[in-house]
Amino acid sequence: MLADKAEAVVYGGSSPHRAARCARALEQAGFRGARMGPEPILEAAFIEEAGRAAEGWVICTTYVDPAELPAAARFVTAYKKRFGVRTVERFAVEAYDALNFVAQGLRELGGTGVERGAMVHRLRTSTYKGLAKTIQFDPVTDQFHWVNGLFLHRVQNGTSHFLGRYDQLKKA
Repeated sequence: MLADKAEAVVYGGSSPHRAARCARALEQAGFRGARMGPEPILEAAFIEEAGRAAEGWVICTTYVDPAELPAAARFVTAYKKRFGVRTVERFAVEAYDALNFVAQGLRELGGTGVERGAMVHRLRTSTYKGLAKTIQFDPVTDQFHWVNGLFLHRVQNGTSHFLGRYDQLKKA
């Protein structure tokens, strides 16, 4: 990578332990380019085992850090109070959004005895603007639309920091 003047490395595995080894090897080799990894590596094990070598890594996830998402402020307060916790768990905001998306679909179908097929059709043709992301499906493929559901986090000072939705961040 150094000989070929690579500008970035993307770790494609799912093991935070192997990602930490990769980070240490890159640091030892003197690699200074961008370093990225997928959601499964964003664990304490990666940051602890990589040590200084984890600094600056950018991790792509499908979840937000609710404490860093202004739209989720009321949710965070209510969640902490309800469950008596100091931090909101991963995917809590996304679960809240998903449940409200389904509730919206049920409400739109009315009290006519909801049948599974009608509900699936309603959800696949609906859009729901949640706290974390907009939930929608591609009208041609019926696949979940991921564009607004990917988020970036950067390791700084030995901890993960939420940067925001990947397509809304300014290019560095």
